[in-house]
Amino acid sequence: MKYVLIFSILLSNINLFSQSANDVGKIALHVVLPEEYSPNFENLGPRELKKIKSKIGSITSKNGVAGAGMGNFVIYPVLNIYDEEVLEGGLEHQTIIRAEFTLFIQQVSNGQVYGEATVDLEGFGRDRSRALSKCIQGINVRDKIWGKFIKDSKTKIIDYYTARCGDIQMEADGHSKRRDYLNALSVLMQVPVEVSSCYKEIVDKSVEYYDYYIELDCQERISAAKISKTQNNWDEAAGYLFGILPHYNCYPDAMSLLKEIEDHRCSVNLGKGKAAWARGEEGAKEAAMYLALIPSDSKCAEEANRVSNEIRERLVALDKREWDLEYEKYNREIKLKEEAQMHEQYMKEKKHETEHMAVSKDGAVIKDGDGGSIITTKVDRIKDLVSSFWKSKSDIAQAEATKDQPVFNYNYYKNKHK
Repeated sequence: MKYVLIFSILLSNINLFSQSANDVGKIALHVVLPEEYSPNFENLGPRELKKIKSKIGSITSKNGVAGAGMGNFVIYPVLNIYDEEVLEGGLEHQTIIRAEFTLFIQQVSNGQVYGEATVDLEGFGRDRSRALSKCIQGINVRDKIWGKFIKDSKTKIIDYYTARCGDIQMEADGHSKRRDYLNALSVLMQVPVEVSSCYKEIVDKSVEYYDYYIELDCQERISAAKISKTQNNWDEAAGYLFGILPHYNCYPDAMSLLKEIEDHRCSVNLGKGKAAWARGEEGAKEAAMYLALIPSDSKCAEEANRVSNEIRERLVALDKREWDLEYEKYNREIKLKEEAQMHEQYMKEKKHETEHMAVSKDGAVIKDGDGGSIITTKVDRIKDLVSSFWKSKSDIAQAEATKDQPVFNYNYYKNKHK
């Protein structure tokens, strides 16, 4: 089964949650829970299911496994009550429940179980609900059985990815040929770092596709900026270009276009300002608006200042004060907007420069100041990108799942044992 299909299957379950960039590259086990008040899970409500989900998350994280993300493996619980009794006496009856709590790790594509572990639970309370809640509270996330369970399953999962390394790269290559670099990266980055024999190849391919992606993204931004420019949407056009960093091959073209946009905006606003002033004093305020929108470092700033001074000299004192206020209002707005944009661009470029100081020739890795551990820089950016991509897909899938019953749910995994 294709990994993209696997991904869509996983996302269709509304109990899944998105993976952070720090979890990308770890073995990912998607927590799958039954729906609220499911008869196949002792009719537990949202509060109890939330506690179970939290317990599973703690078990996975304590054993070096991501509890969400993209991949071909899920982890889900089974609660089996084998004894239930009510003790009468005293002021209140007490309900005692004894149960088995089992966790399964299962491969999505074929239903094969990679591991399972069971613990006995006991809980009591004034009613069945409180007794069940005590049972769940009694799940010890530090129990050694969970550590062995996760460790043994991880070994099998690593073997799986090792055997599938070539197939995963072929699928990613297929996406790349269609210039669908995000999906290509998404497929590659499901391979965990523990698969050492394959991970180096995966990283090399990911860096290659990332370079393709950012250059394609850059060209698309430039094209969009050109369209906005022809429509005189200057802020929108400039917005497409901010965020293009110096390590992009198209950076010089983007900066050249940005200058054209500013020069174009300058010429248009200067023309409108002059036209407004040509109507005399009644057009002074409108002229002030257009002249104030011209940046001080633009090519026509000098001409704009000349026209502004001419207007002020011809206005009487009262009108002059009103004109100054109008001019200052629009000038302050444009300066604040430009300063915000330039600050954002400056921070992005400084971050890139800091990384680039220690980047190796291919741009893929750097070393720390002591020449010690290798730190991936492009891979860090790839992880951020892939994490955002997965989150976007997950949000869309969850929104759609609220409209229709998901096809693949808890019962799908539970009943597909091999």
